[in-house]
Amino acid sequence: MTIVGVLYIILAAMFVWSIIHGQKVIRTERTDAVFGNPIRTMGGWHWVICGVSSLMLFWLTFSWDAGKAFFPEAANELCQVAKLNRAVKPIRSAYPLDNRYLLSTRLLERDFKQIDLLYVRLSGTDFNSDDREELNDIINLMRDVLAAQADPKFISPDTEGRFKEIADRINRVADDLLDEGYPGPADPKLLEEALAQPGWGESSTEIP
Repeated sequence: MTIVGVLYIILAAMFVWSIIHGQKVIRTERTDAVFGNPIRTMGGWHWVICGVSSLMLFWLTFSWDAGKAFFPEAANELCQVAKLNRAVKPIRSAYPLDNRYLLSTRLLERDFKQIDLLYVRLSGTDFNSDDREELNDIINLMRDVLAAQADPKFISPDTEGRFKEIADRINRVADDLLDEGYPGPADPKLLEEALAQPGWGESSTEIP
């Protein structure tokens, strides 16, 4: 255990002891007439220990020093998770991992709502009947264009084949991850390349 870990345990013990000691003092001594009495005020040193130890515990806990002392590998693991999460963001933007629809489907749904709103507002404008009819035809044409973008028959065979290939690769990776023996014994060459890569830390200095 590191020095910070030992110090953290000592501070925690001092914090608990100061509270217990203070409760005993309150039960066994009079607590009035403290202010203005120099002798009585000197007896509250245990509350000073309580305050200092609580501040130090608070600082060590939220400055990650306590975490490094008891879980030295946790910081690197959190950095790895953050980097993996960042790496899959392009996939999240294209595929409905966190949403119900694909990104393109959400955009089409948004555009259809805007067209519906435009159609509703058109009835309250001062256009004459001919202009309003022409604008209605334009709005209907916009609906048809948006609907055509989502029609599967307009997808080229190459694009459809690439989507099927990507889906097959994702399914194979999912099946491999379910296998407890995956990925098998480490390849010495790949292991050497992995150890030679730079640290996973967010800064230039790797978190110990």
